[in-house]
Amino acid sequence: MGMTMSMQRLHPEELLRALGDPERGLRLAAYVPLPMPQALIAQLRGKLAAAPPQQRSALEQKLQEAGNPRSLGLDKSWHLVHYVLSGSRSLDIAGPGSPATEQIILGIHKTAYDVGYGPALYLFADEVQHCASVLASISDASLRHRLDGSKKYQQEIYGGGWSGDAEEGQFILDVIATMRSFFVDAAASGDCLFKSVT
Repeated sequence: MGMTMSMQRLHPEELLRALGDPERGLRLAAYVPLPMPQALIAQLRGKLAAAPPQQRSALEQKLQEAGNPRSLGLDKSWHLVHYVLSGSRSLDIAGPGSPATEQIILGIHKTAYDVGYGPALYLFADEVQHCASVLASISDASLRHRLDGSKKYQQEIYGGGWSGDAEEGQFILDVIATMRSFFVDAAASGDCLFKSVT
């Protein structure tokens, strides 16, 4: 299966409850939503009617999970997304004072909940707002340039990096666009973020 990352939007009270309740915190840390850009979800919904009846129910459930606006799955693309946003290949947790582009994926605060690949992480609402504004300010051209530059680090980026395939590159840019919307929506709602790699 490999190292997959998920993010969940939590109201500040929900985050405090999760931090104070190990059972709840571990349940959150172990949750893995499906990674799907919104455009792909819409396309699959259009094809749902043509699916055989025995497959329709399972597909509907997966699409519902993937379309949950309060969770986001980055699957194995999280390290490449981190590199494209921050220019860093480091897997070190970004602490307070580190650039916001590093905090988006790998920061800021650690929990005591480890579900296999390090502690679950979280951002408070004001940190989500700062990261959202930084994400909104990064141009698509800049992202494309950084993605092109990632090819030389293919062996150092978890999941194999990016090979240069145009369709795969567009998928990564779509994942970042979905994540940008996720952060902007979380910031507008005053939400915190809870992140884990399982």
